[in-house]
Amino acid sequence: MGFWSIAAVIFGGVLVAGLATPRRRANKRPALPERQDEEELWTPDALARLGTPETVAELVAQGRGDELRGLGYSGELPPDA
Repeated sequence: MGFWSIAAVIFGGVLVAGLATPRRRANKRPALPERQDEEELWTPDALARLGTPETVAELVAQGRGDELRGLGYSGELPPDA
């Protein structure tokens, strides 16, 4: 057996082994979720869900009590601090 015969056998074996190897999917990173628009925090729905007495008091202290009423806030407003 000559050099080329041995090289052909080795090359053929590597080729067959490579083709016989089970394939798996490439490890791709999942796509990042699309950025959603930030929620408006000063809507009546957001105030009803997220508002606390402390946040209402902070807004009243800033002189924004009328804005709360304009947004539909119907709770009692604390006195101005």
